[in-house]
Amino acid sequence: SESGEALVILRRAKSTDPLPVPIRIRVLEPDSIDTSRDGIVVDGGGSIIQGIETDGKGRRVAYWLYRQHPGATGLLSPGMNQFVSERFPADRVLHVFRSDRAGQMRGVPWLCSAIVKLQDFDDYDDARLLQQKIAACFGVLVTDMDGINDPMGKQDPDDEKLETLEPGMVEYLSPGKSVEVLQPPSVTGHSDFSTKTLQRIAASIGITYEDMTGDYSQVNFSSARMARLSHWQNVYKWRWKTLIPQLCDGVWAWVMEMAAGLEGWTEVPTAQWAAPPMPMLEPDKEGLAITRLVRSGALTFPEAVRQQGNDPEAHMDEIAESNKQLDARNIILDSDPRRTSVAGLYQPPAAPGDPDA
Repeated sequence: SESGEALVILRRAKSTDPLPVPIRIRVLEPDSIDTSRDGIVVDGGGSIIQGIETDGKGRRVAYWLYRQHPGATGLLSPGMNQFVSERFPADRVLHVFRSDRAGQMRGVPWLCSAIVKLQDFDDYDDARLLQQKIAACFGVLVTDMDGINDPMGKQDPDDEKLETLEPGMVEYLSPGKSVEVLQPPSVTGHSDFSTKTLQRIAASIGITYEDMTGDYSQVNFSSARMARLSHWQNVYKWRWKTLIPQLCDGVWAWVMEMAAGLEGWTEVPTAQWAAPPMPMLEPDKEGLAITRLVRSGALTFPEAVRQQGNDPEAHMDEIAESNKQLDARNIILDSDPRRTSVAGLYQPPAAPGDPDA
């Protein structure tokens, strides 16, 4: 989210590398794109926009990337110039970014809409810190009520003036002098203003204030649950609309393309992605809801397993193996639907060959 985009480059592994599939990938920052190549017309009616080359139909065909990061420092290889860019075919580059507008070529930092607010908040925080430092300064004014001073501005070396204060000190003033304590300005309202500002910043990137700051003092369980559900809707979109189709599917296609030409690969498998699940806020209620959805047919068992971040095939194999071990030891669990009903009551197992089993 810092840069709003990332690049993944396909590289063939060396024959000496001990890899089942000879493929390597390299992740690059978007700074590696040569943005100086902009507004250039190429053959076939295409153009180069912000370092991305397109054909006459607007399809991406290549990326112009620097050999080294333009901000890299230190010794470079002989003859290496980090400001020289090379053309990479688009089928060797994965460009991962959140697309918010039609025809968008580059990603936008997620905090872009809040950048002015962030700058103002930083200035405000510095000003409040300075105000707090001033408020912490304790000072006094010493007044000479008689107004008797040396006309030539000279001071009596034996007359020691009160210039510093120490804890527990006792000072005897000369006749006619008085002390007035300065009242420093109070510092209030900083917490409320900071909270409101950080809430706006969190909303601009689609996360909750509590997740960004770790401060849960402003919410109760119900409001925190509603905010978390809204946040996870955004996470769901980022996963299935950006990360998985742009990155995971692309890397899988590269691996399968390389594997298809290897000896011993007779069938190229497909992939089904299982993302980490949303943490349950109320496991007893949410678990019961999943059970009812599966029992009613509104949700399939494999899909319910995938929603929990597991592989359905491996999950069912593990259940079958677990049931075998339990049966071998004559152990009956309340969670086993073969032996117990929904109400938790024992029910005898079905007879072998029973068509209703």
